[in-house]
Amino acid sequence: MILKVILCVLAVLAVVTSEMNNLINFSIDDWWVREYAARHLEKIIGTGEIFLLVLIGTVSLIAIATLSIILRRNRIDRGGIEAYWRDYKFSTIVLLGSLVYFAVSIAYGDSVSGSLNFTTSMSLFALFIAIYSLESSTLKFKDIQTDYWNMRGIDHRDKKEYYTAFQAFDNGIRLDPKSIKCLVNKANAKCVMGERFHDTSLLNDALNIINHALQLGPKYSPAILTHETLEETPIQETREGKAKQEYANALKSKCDILIHLVDLQEENEKKESLAIALECIENAICRYPDNNAQLPGAYTTKGTVLSKLKKYDGAIKACEKAIRLEPREPIAWAIKGSILAAKGNHEAAIKDFDKAIELKPGSSDFWYSKGQSLKKMSRRAGPSIRKQEHLLMAVHAYDKSIEFNQLNSNAWNQKGKALSDLGRHYHSEGLKSLNSYAMDINIYSNAGLFWLEKSNALFRQANCCFKKALKSYDRAIDINPNDGMFWFNKGLAFGIQGKYDEAIEAYDKAIRQDPEYGDAWHHKGNALFNLGKYDMAIESYDKAILFNPKNASTWHNKGASFDVQGKISEASESYDKARELGWTG
Repeated sequence: MILKVILCVLAVLAVVTSEMNNLINFSIDDWWVREYAARHLEKIIGTGEIFLLVLIGTVSLIAIATLSIILRRNRIDRGGIEAYWRDYKFSTIVLLGSLVYFAVSIAYGDSVSGSLNFTTSMSLFALFIAIYSLESSTLKFKDIQTDYWNMRGIDHRDKKEYYTAFQAFDNGIRLDPKSIKCLVNKANAKCVMGERFHDTSLLNDALNIINHALQLGPKYSPAILTHETLEETPIQETREGKAKQEYANALKSKCDILIHLVDLQEENEKKESLAIALECIENAICRYPDNNAQLPGAYTTKGTVLSKLKKYDGAIKACEKAIRLEPREPIAWAIKGSILAAKGNHEAAIKDFDKAIELKPGSSDFWYSKGQSLKKMSRRAGPSIRKQEHLLMAVHAYDKSIEFNQLNSNAWNQKGKALSDLGRHYHSEGLKSLNSYAMDINIYSNAGLFWLEKSNALFRQANCCFKKALKSYDRAIDINPNDGMFWFNKGLAFGIQGKYDEAIEAYDKAIRQDPEYGDAWHHKGNALFNLGKYDMAIESYDKAILFNPKNASTWHNKGASFDVQGKISEASESYDKARELGWTG
């Protein structure tokens, strides 16, 4: 843009000086420096070179005045100057060379060589224009090629063809090593892959790539920074403005990567990572222009970070800001629902999940989150019928989540847990009906038979739920056999049905995945106790206590194992420890 302005100024001044020819010829005799001009300008008046001197002097004055204003009211950005030099260094060299050549030829040339020098200078100037046009075209062609590889990489990433996507992004980066968008999208692909496979190394690779992109800085920054740009006012529809937005996108992507990395980090590392993530997203929000399409997503991400820091009120405000900017953004509604659920307000959370599902009904994650809130509400439900309703609605939500993502192992697992809870509910209601039948004076009366039939029906429903739960756990295990929690939940389902041998086998597989799985050791001890293998049960309880010494239930059950063997002192010691930890059963 600056070079184009210079060209226009030169063209205008050339026209003006050509029109001044008659004026100068007419008034030269009246100048008070007539004798000096006669001696020193007589040679060049006939050739017209005096007009070019006037042009050079005028341009110099304008350049000096402009530079003075810039230095007084603004500052020059080194990055912007370097960007122009990187893209137009050959044309700049030719332009400066032609100006120097012309100035030297004017200063030291004579009337005979004046026309030749002028012609040579104009030829150099024409060469500058040709090289400048060639560099501009080359730059645009390189941008087109880079965009092609970038879009190809995004397409492969969306198809989960990650390694092909990496190759495409690398091709774009080779063409333009300062292409932040290619680096950002490659990092995002690594992040998606790392999140999917719970691979910390992939997430760290993504973080390294994004840090490299941020270290490069915006590809273009304004060569002249005005007060507005110093205050981070966005530059619209310019290459500098686009580069600024790409840099903001890189900051937001770094925050997203850190959010996923936090889920796999140790507790002592999480706080530091979240603090960096919050700083990145706030920096990104400051850089985005008002009403930018990325801004709602940035506020939503900020809400996620604040939620993980347990700053729920601030997180909700951030999501509400995102919703005000774009009411039809489903992610903002879903994240707000997740924050409300974390606060324990599941009823409000379900309303937000419903809004997100309305806007994007095919999202597996939204249905899954709704199922989670419904399942948690069932545990606090008052009347028995409300508990049953919430569990049935939770199962439906998990089914919808699975419908849109058959490989969602967590949805299969949570569906199994909801079905197990529903089976326990039916079993409990069946026992109540059986008690009512037993308490009836005439067990053969219509009322007595009603309670008997009802209890049998409830027991059948309970068994059906347990069988469906086992199938759900099996499906989750098929998808991810290395998750010990799936095996543990399967063991619980077997234990509820009294299938203790199968339960022990499932617990053993859970322990194989995580030898420090205290709950698995505890419930394995329970299964062994129910089989009458008390010494083995005590060994399992000891393992459970090793990894979770404050579990009062484990101490109590260990005491019971001693008690049934007549080991009163050992039993008493375990019972005392259980009461010390709060056992009231």
